[in-house]
Amino acid sequence: MSDNPIQATPGPWWDKLVVSLELADLDDPGTRERLDSVAAKANSQGVQTAAAWRYARALPMLTAAIEVWARLGRGPGEVAARNARGSVYRRLGDYAAAADDHRAAILVAQEWELSGGEITARACLGAVHTEQGNFEGAAGLLDEALLLSAQTVDNWGAGQAQHFLGLLHEARKDWEAALAAYGAAVERWRALYARAEAVEATAGVARVMLAQGQIVAAYGLVEEILHHLSEYGPARLDEPLRVYWTAYRALHTMRQEEVAGELLDATHTLLERQAEGLDEAQRARFFEAVPVNRALGEAWRAAHQTGS
Repeated sequence: MSDNPIQATPGPWWDKLVVSLELADLDDPGTRERLDSVAAKANSQGVQTAAAWRYARALPMLTAAIEVWARLGRGPGEVAARNARGSVYRRLGDYAAAADDHRAAILVAQEWELSGGEITARACLGAVHTEQGNFEGAAGLLDEALLLSAQTVDNWGAGQAQHFLGLLHEARKDWEAALAAYGAAVERWRALYARAEAVEATAGVARVMLAQGQIVAAYGLVEEILHHLSEYGPARLDEPLRVYWTAYRALHTMRQEEVAGELLDATHTLLERQAEGLDEAQRARFFEAVPVNRALGEAWRAAHQTGS
């Protein structure tokens, strides 16, 4: 057998990594070490690519990492990669695939006693259920994530869970509960100096205020968000489209139509960028199944049809 089984077939190196599993002697410590190292590279690049919203390109990298780590029995790596890929699937509107990944991550995390990975998986699965309209299922998972984060003093996990709880209550139109959850998330993220995460939770507060008719207060928060975006852009935002959509709605409500239109165009460009590389079925699901993407597309088409 070759000393470097990863060079077994032509194609992208992450594809070679998966194919090499069929040829590799997984009982050999050196082979296992090489595979583990390259799986870590695939996962790292997949996470970075997903963070740049290049979802189609990120998926095969994360898939390679998952398949290798699962075969090697590397529980911590598999949990991290499954949660990352599940989050990508959720952003693409492939909720069944996202749920499968997060459920698998929960099981492996429990086996390895990885509380952080389990909290993330439960919180992300709760977000999947929210977007599917399964509010009861989402509530149970998010409550479990919050309880586990409190038991393990996992402030980052608690911030995730609180933010997704805000999304759940917002979807339910339970405005007071949504404000409480988003407010708790903002406090946690600020305490952790997680600036981008705090901005996303602040956008949640602004959306709820808009829904309650507190337009001036919402606009005040959006000004803070726009200041952040002018300085840092969308970098490090987990779901920038939701943040930009919030800002557009506030500007539109305040009748700042020129600025709102420019922001809507920029947001639509980012929406199209995120869809790059997707096949026809994936694109259709991305634009129609994900609520914020659908709303953005409808608003952009309406604006350009009317010429406003």
